[in-house]
Amino acid sequence: MIIKNITDGPKVVNSLVGPVTIPAGGEATVELNEAEHDVAMLMGWFEEVDAKPKGKQAAKPDAAE
Repeated sequence: MIIKNITDGPKVVNSLVGPVTIPAGGEATVELNEAEHDVAMLMGWFEEVDAKPKGKQAAKPDAAE
């Protein structure tokens, strides 16, 4: 998933591969387990930019045909 840091400073999120620091206003593609996802969203530091990009991209060509 892609998440965006919506705070004024850098924040760290614990991804499945280890801690990832996201600068203020920055975005990162990270894999989170359910608990880390819930913590990241509940703290209000991050927002999901695009949770399922593959599904959305796959739907467009099918709809065009």
